[in-house]
Amino acid sequence: MSLADYYAYSRKILIGLVFSCIGDAFLVWKSSGYFVHGLLMFALAQVMYTTAFGFRPLSPRIGMILLAMGMVVYSYLLPGLHGVMVYLTLLYVLLIVLMGWRAIARVQFFDDLWTWTKLCSCFGSICFIVSDTVIAIDKFLSPMTYSHQVIMVSYYAAQFGISLSVVDSQVDALLTKTK
Repeated sequence: MSLADYYAYSRKILIGLVFSCIGDAFLVWKSSGYFVHGLLMFALAQVMYTTAFGFRPLSPRIGMILLAMGMVVYSYLLPGLHGVMVYLTLLYVLLIVLMGWRAIARVQFFDDLWTWTKLCSCFGSICFIVSDTVIAIDKFLSPMTYSHQVIMVSYYAAQFGISLSVVDSQVDALLTKTK
């Protein structure tokens, strides 16, 4: 992989995927006490995805809507959280909301500044939020019917969408430099 600026987006997504892979490995052994380790790896993946997506355009309204939705989910989960999970879950909710906000904000239909790859990252972020919400409800509140199937389909759709978003990322970098 090239270290040129044109590939910065792709590198950040790749690093996020690596952290997700390590998180998956920890979650395989969650019954042995590795759930927190997996959560922390996925938190790092969310940070990498967020930095890849960037903060332009800002779109604060989208951020506020997602933050409100995240706080509703967190308050719903709170009765089932104990000890350090109260704080780690709050941190993770904030990170995944931030990641979702940045991915969704990139898609600007009305300004004709959208691409299919930005739609892929938007779709992927929404699927990631769905997957992790189902995981949290299933783990901390009550088992859900077909939760494993919903989690796996939405999680792999999320990673697939986010991965596809790198296809023309070099073109975006070139366009940004010429403006």
